[in-house]
Amino acid sequence: MATANFSLHTKDRKRLIKDRLVRWIVSFGGLSVLAGLIFIFVYLAYVTLPLFSDNEVTWQPAISTDIAETPVLTLVSDSGHDSVFFFADGGYIQKSLVTGEQTSHRLSDDIVRLQAIDEKTLLAVDDQDRYAALKPKLQLDQSSGDAQLMIPELHEEQWVSIPSATLVNAVVNKGETVIASIDERGMLQASYSRHAVTSRSDEFSSATLPTAIEGAKELVVTPDGRTLYVRTGNQIVVINRGEQSLHAREVVDLSAPNGATSVVYICCLVRIRYWCNMTISRCGNGLMY
Repeated sequence: MATANFSLHTKDRKRLIKDRLVRWIVSFGGLSVLAGLIFIFVYLAYVTLPLFSDNEVTWQPAISTDIAETPVLTLVSDSGHDSVFFFADGGYIQKSLVTGEQTSHRLSDDIVRLQAIDEKTLLAVDDQDRYAALKPKLQLDQSSGDAQLMIPELHEEQWVSIPSATLVNAVVNKGETVIASIDERGMLQASYSRHAVTSRSDEFSSATLPTAIEGAKELVVTPDGRTLYVRTGNQIVVINRGEQSLHAREVVDLSAPNGATSVVYICCLVRIRYWCNMTISRCGNGLMY
């Protein structure tokens, strides 16, 4: 009869080490899970407890801004430390909202007038009655932490000649820049440049509405530059822009049945990318549609 060559009572040092190691690993895993659960509950308490406490506001000392003229456009960095003020004569001031230091600059000697199209876009006019749209921005420098003013360079071909414009509007997006204008004769013209991606130069083209629009009071361009709205009294002319042409899609009559109200202004409310609602404000009954 064969006999076993080992016994449970025999001291086995190697087996003892393995047993202790496994027990230590199991104990460490259990304690780690327990510690993780404790930290999760501590973090939840840290996040939720401020919801039940009173709000506190810490006011920083105000820094006065000595600006003689009223700016047409004001930019403030995301950090709230830097600001830029653009003025109608083509000059601008960079001011630190932390130290109060400010410096004066000028876009170009050829620019005689600046006007704001929206809260981020400027329309520049030079001494030859040419128009150009630009969108300056304050971009954060990751290395220094300061905001750097980025102003697009205006090339000669980006200027659009509009000698007798009565209404001008523009829009600048990632794909193109559109400048629309109506002259004294009521002729609507749209000039647009597609921003080049592969080539070095942009593509420029323009289109004119065949018929004149008499009595134009307002001109609005949608953010995608594909639709234009012209207000003439209580009517709005909706114009679609094609590849090489403009055509009037419809004329919307906003007159009230009793004639007691009149349209004051129209504006474009952007809800999602490249889609907008027209808001029409009426005077007389205080309604806004």
